Amino acid sequence: MVSSWRRNWGYEFPFYYVQIAPFKYDTPNSGVLVRDAQRRALKIANTAMVVVSDICTVDDIHPRNKKDVGLRLANIALKEQYVVLREEVFGPLFKEINVHDDKIEVSFEHSEGLFFKGKKGTHFEIAGLDGTFYSATARIIDDKVELSSKKVNKPSQVRFAWNNTALPNLFNGAGLPASSFISN
Repeated sequence: MVSSWRRNWGYEFPFYYVQIAPFKYDTPNSGVLVRDAQRRALKIANTAMVVVSDICTVDDIHPRNKKDVGLRLANIALKEQYVVLREEVFGPLFKEINVHDDKIEVSFEHSEGLFFKGKKGTHFEIAGLDGTFYSATARIIDDKVELSSKKVNKPSQVRFAWNNTALPNLFNGAGLPASSFISN
């Protein structure tokens, strides 16, 4: 879509968008699959995405807090297009995983000052080679998240906030939420 619009208009304009909010969709995982596709679309040049999982309710498909959604979009434009803002404007985005024995380490872009709102990390799951995901214990170490589960001896995959209504609690130092993702 973005490529066709740019081609038709003859201009490589910036394309900023809001990731769909967690919501009680009728079909299991339909919302999170769209969110993950939106995250992956960031590979398209000159695009950016706002995550709104922290300012929504799962009972309303449209976040009621329009002001903060608009401010997040404006901040991206001020930083990326107008180059007048230096602060972080993006939430943590999945970068890669590294396996260390029975633990798996997740690296993120935009990860400076990672923290969990609340006492512990939520919505992380890991799987071994069989592809069965289990809830994982999460710890932040040097702006990375280390995951483990007693049910997974040799982890190979990670997913985060992998359901339609997940309201995850991983944020960066700018107070912006992490996007849902799956590592494969």
